[in-house]
Amino acid sequence: PVVIRNGFITNFTGPGIDTSANVMQLRNDHVHISNCQFGFDISSSVAMTNCTATDNLTDGYRVTGTAALAHCVARANAQAGFAITPVALHACTASDNAVAGFDIDFPSVLVGCLAFSNDNTGFAVGAGSAIHACTATENDGVGISSGGGASVTDCVSRNNSGAGYNLGPASTAIGCSATNNTNGFVLSSDCKVSFCNADGNGDIGFQGSSDTTIDSCTSTDHSTGFIAGTGGLIIRCTAAGNGTDYNTSNAAFGPIVTLGVGGGPIVTSNPFSNIEY
Repeated sequence: PVVIRNGFITNFTGPGIDTSANVMQLRNDHVHISNCQFGFDISSSVAMTNCTATDNLTDGYRVTGTAALAHCVARANAQAGFAITPVALHACTASDNAVAGFDIDFPSVLVGCLAFSNDNTGFAVGAGSAIHACTATENDGVGISSGGGASVTDCVSRNNSGAGYNLGPASTAIGCSATNNTNGFVLSSDCKVSFCNADGNGDIGFQGSSDTTIDSCTSTDHSTGFIAGTGGLIIRCTAAGNGTDYNTSNAAFGPIVTLGVGGGPIVTSNPFSNIEY
């Protein structure tokens, strides 16, 4: 493989690093690129660690070969921070980029990444992707958006100007939170979300679609807490402080148990009951 290590590249009219498919394997370690047309423009297989791409005129990282990146940073690029297909990303950061922080078209894996203050979506991942323990905050668009069949687990999306999560058909979200976005979770058909929390998003906590399942989730302080969607299912959820806690038209749902002012015991024998208070 070709190895490039410990370099600074700046002020080129083309990409800082540009490879063709003739370079079958490339490894970049501690390479820093700024003020170029692209930061990294890679069409071969690549492994990158501790690299930075800042203030470039288009994308920070444009990779069309198979890629694995760890501890890399994209900041203040004029297009996407990371525009890559397909990829495994670990502990990477995208901030202040003019388009998406992470714009990834193909099935990919992202773990422990951060997108903040980008001018569009924080994370836009392709169908079949897995995104785990990532945070999207202060982006001027959706926090985390996925194609169909994606898995989103243990993520945080807060203070984005779009929805916290916009999930494609048949996607799954587990253990995620959405706070202070325009909506919390916007779900396409056949999605399932469980053990998720939405608080203080401007309009809707959980927006279901056809045949979505919302299980063991909490929605507080919205105009509407939960909207099931036609043919959807809401069970074991909790709602409080919403204008309307549950909109269950044309959906199946566990019985809604309303707690009195001042608390008290929860009286229900149905294990699928939803709570409002």
